[in-house]
Amino acid sequence: MPVPDLLPSMALIQFASCIPSSCTPEDVQVTLTDAMQWAVKPTGMRASVQVYPESCTTLKSNPFTKGEVAMILVIVILLLLVFFSSAYDIAELNYAESESPIGKALVAFSLPRNWERLFKEDVVQPGVIGSLDGIRVFSTLWVVMTHKILYYAQEPWINKLQLVDALASLIKMPLINTLLNVDTFLLISGLLKAYHYLRDLENKRFNFISCYTRRYLRLTPAYMVVLGFYATLLVRLSSGPGWNKFVEQPTDACKTNWFYNLIYLNNYLDNGNQCMVQTWYLAMDFQLCLLAPLIVYPLWRWPNVGKFIFISVTLLSVSIPFITIYCARAVPSYVLGASDSSIQWYMQNIYFITHQRASPYIIGLALGYIFYRMNTTKVKLTKVTVAAGWALSMAVLYAVVFGSFDIFQYGHEYDPMESAIYGALHRPAWALAVAWIIFACNCGYGGMCHSTIANCYFFINT
Repeated sequence: MPVPDLLPSMALIQFASCIPSSCTPEDVQVTLTDAMQWAVKPTGMRASVQVYPESCTTLKSNPFTKGEVAMILVIVILLLLVFFSSAYDIAELNYAESESPIGKALVAFSLPRNWERLFKEDVVQPGVIGSLDGIRVFSTLWVVMTHKILYYAQEPWINKLQLVDALASLIKMPLINTLLNVDTFLLISGLLKAYHYLRDLENKRFNFISCYTRRYLRLTPAYMVVLGFYATLLVRLSSGPGWNKFVEQPTDACKTNWFYNLIYLNNYLDNGNQCMVQTWYLAMDFQLCLLAPLIVYPLWRWPNVGKFIFISVTLLSVSIPFITIYCARAVPSYVLGASDSSIQWYMQNIYFITHQRASPYIIGLALGYIFYRMNTTKVKLTKVTVAAGWALSMAVLYAVVFGSFDIFQYGHEYDPMESAIYGALHRPAWALAVAWIIFACNCGYGGMCHSTIANCYFFINT
């Protein structure tokens, strides 16, 4: 196995210890270094110990800062709004749908009403793609599992080398090659955006400026509250040797780069020091939302020109990551066991970057256009076509997840062409396979799959 690739993430031994608070980090480092060198001296090896001052904590509590006090006031005000809005709503039980604008504003924060609207088991309305809710739920569970795995990979282990054996197990590939779930959400986002754009264009209700403004105002207020909590109060929820590494240090970025989040450019500007790293997806989705009308409108107004633009943009979205990975000799995905520097380069220059990841979203736009056209044209498929579609879809999903098995193995000889091909094609291939599942289920060819993912228990009103 290539030892240099293992050293950055695998050879670092991490441990924590309780010591008197009168000791400084320098005292601990000198003491542990002497002890470690004495322990390894008979072997002829050399060892060093590094104590990070920012990882040292005590039970002494720091006074609240002005920012923390302001955030507490914001939370208290929001809780009071919810309380009084809920009380007003309960008192006015016989409200009518035609209630005054003032009444609607007063119940906007009502907990009972919003809970009822969110989880009300309505009959799926015409034009609603019921299979999306189940796909969202399962993809969300996969995302949660992915983040748990990524955090576990950064924690101290006593059996790190067993990761080599884990990577050699084919059955574990869904846990190792686990970043594909994001592309499912990009596909769904593009599908819904195109579908609603086209319906608004047909009904002459579409306005570019109001569309962008409405989306910004819908996302940003709640986003600002979470961002403020993350930058101020989150660090006070716990403490410990690993707390600063995973919470305090990342939240420091919010104090300098918070503005990048509010303009949804945090995935481009200083993206190696992002405030709330997970919000790169919000930025990417917002940027693609700005791009969508430039593709969808020509499809609606000038179909032939629109199809040419769509094909050109799709090819471009595949070519850019291919060229980038090939020329930079980059890893094609988040490859466990690759050097820290190569993974960091991949995340900052490919994974977070919109023009490197746009292909699933563009495929979603195409699927939304197909569903829009299906409102006037009934789709009928033969049994052979349906069987072939499902077989091909399952084969592609399997190939994307398990076909990269060799790439993820320690000792695999790097091939820039192999990495470029997989890095450029696995995301659009995944999106196309999932797009077939959505299409088949919506057209009545989903069978048991449709009955599972379109279950009413997955349905949430948004």
